[in-house]
Amino acid sequence: MNPYRKEVTVYFLTVLIGYIFIPFSLLCQSNEVLSIEYGKVGYTYDFFKEPLSDWHGLQGELKWSNNKWSLLPSINIAQRFDQWGLSIEGNTYRNVSNGDYFNLSASYSPSSIFVRHTVGGEYFKPMKKWEISGGARWMNFDQIGNLAVFTTSVSKYYGKFLSSLRFNAAYSFLEDGFNDYAAIFSTRYYTSDKAFWSLVASYGFSPALFILGDEEQFLSGQPTQYGLRLIYQTDIKKRNQWSFFYAWSKFDFNAFERLQHSIGISFIRHRKQG
Repeated sequence: MNPYRKEVTVYFLTVLIGYIFIPFSLLCQSNEVLSIEYGKVGYTYDFFKEPLSDWHGLQGELKWSNNKWSLLPSINIAQRFDQWGLSIEGNTYRNVSNGDYFNLSASYSPSSIFVRHTVGGEYFKPMKKWEISGGARWMNFDQIGNLAVFTTSVSKYYGKFLSSLRFNAAYSFLEDGFNDYAAIFSTRYYTSDKAFWSLVASYGFSPALFILGDEEQFLSGQPTQYGLRLIYQTDIKKRNQWSFFYAWSKFDFNAFERLQHSIGISFIRHRKQG
């Protein structure tokens, strides 16, 4: 590992650990109780139309929360392009005044099959049955270096439905400008407080393109993604809950395209109430 990469790696590991443990420190000072809410494990399987090896992924996540804080450390282990890699991530949510809340996140991976480093934040403001948000995330890739993604969303609750429209704009430090954009629409139908069906449609730029493509493809054009995802999450029964998804993605590069199919299953074990 060269000295610069070693320095960056140590820095982001410090940030990631801070995102997870600083809230614990604040909670201890304020004497607020933080208890585990659930543990989650999952498996994903991806296959492609092209002669590209299948992908396998394992995910693990824990959630601690109280009436103000939510902490979600997670780990992803995957086999992609016939090599193994892992990524660790920390997410923190904090409730503030008038129902507003914000999210801070950071991740690190020693492998090129994931994003190397990310740091981000987003602020959410509910307004009766509406919610708006805005934020940004800094990302570092082996393939193209640094990328800043700015995001904003608007959501609406109506009956048992929750629909959201999100816009992303990516600034490339390599090309010194905004040249990638995306729109993501999602709608969710709740069959109970915890169970739902969800449909997500996306068009435009996706960071996954930098891992799926070859470096020379990105220096001469703007790849695009079209995506659909169907999600079903069950109700909680005896502290157990399941989640399933299927996703279809089409990635358009300058010289070729790739079709990706993804399926996944997750098991969630909730804490005992009372």
